[in-house]
Formats: sequence, C-alpha cells, structure tokens
Amino acid sequence: MHVEWRNYCLIQKRNSKGYNQYKWYKLQNRLWLKLEKEFFGFKKDLYLCAIYIPPIHSNYFGNEYNLLENEISTFARQGEILLMVDMNARTGKCPDFVTGDSCQINNFDAENLIPDYYEVDTDIARNDQDNVTNVQGKSLLELCIASRLRILNCRFIGDSLGYYT
Repeated sequence: MHVEWRNYCLIQKRNSKGYNQYKWYKLQNRLWLKLEKEFFGFKKDLYLCAIYIPPIHSNYFGNEYNLLENEISTFARQGEILLMVDMNARTGKCPDFVTGDSCQINNFDAENLIPDYYEVDTDIARNDQDNVTNVQGKSLLELCIASRLRILNCRFIGDSLGYYT
C-alpha cells in the first residue's frame, strides 16, 4: 500500500528518562533526538539529528537541505544542535563559516547596523586532504553558514589529519 503524505507529521515519543525521539514521517532519512539538559547536566537541551542524504544521481535523492535548515532553525531556538550525517558531500577546502566577518561596520557613521547580540564568525581551520567540492558539498557549506554549524571532520582530535571519510 502506498501512502502519500501531503503534510508533515512530527511525532514526539518519550522513550526513556533523559531523551525524546522526534521523527518527521515525511522524511524517512533522518531521526531527531532531544537529550534533556537536566538529565545529562548540559546548560541547554541538545537536539541530535542522524541523517543520510543519498548521492545526487541516486533515484532516492531529493534536495532536502532547505527542509533540514528549517528543522535546525526550529530546534536551535530550544537548544543546541548536533548533526551526525552522511550527506555524500565533498566540501574540499572551502570554509563553512563567514570569512572576514566583523562588527567593524558598527563604527560606520556612528550607527549600529549590526545588533549588539551578533556573534562574529570565527575561523577554525580544517585540515582536509580532499580538494574536491561537489554540489552536495556546496549545499552543506551553505547550510553550515546559514545555521552557524561547523563541520567537525578534519578539525578535531581523531580526524585532525583530514583523511577521507
């Protein structure tokens, strides 16, 4: 039996003390979990998303980056975000942050053009041995910049040498 969903359905399931499961039934390639701050001793709740996006030439590929960005925006208002992803994205050496970001524009003509709460993007170098960027990589980089998320691959202990994953 084939069922076509016309609207999105978000189901919240209380699984166990300390975490909730969120499932977007329209999008079967991802699962959101909420790790509660009180249980884990965090300052904020942590929204963890496990997601798979097939290669661009796959029959199962659909551009879901905009939908994911909307979900991130929704959950980011309530806590921190961590994505565990396989997006078939190659980002090469391209930055996943706003380069040359600064609040210096606020010194222009004695007007504050940027809100006081604005946080300047910081450059945290990535040591990526892959020099290739593909379409999905560009989409991932745009998602990171828009959502203020960072790619951990090639950046931290365990993958500081930037080997292919």
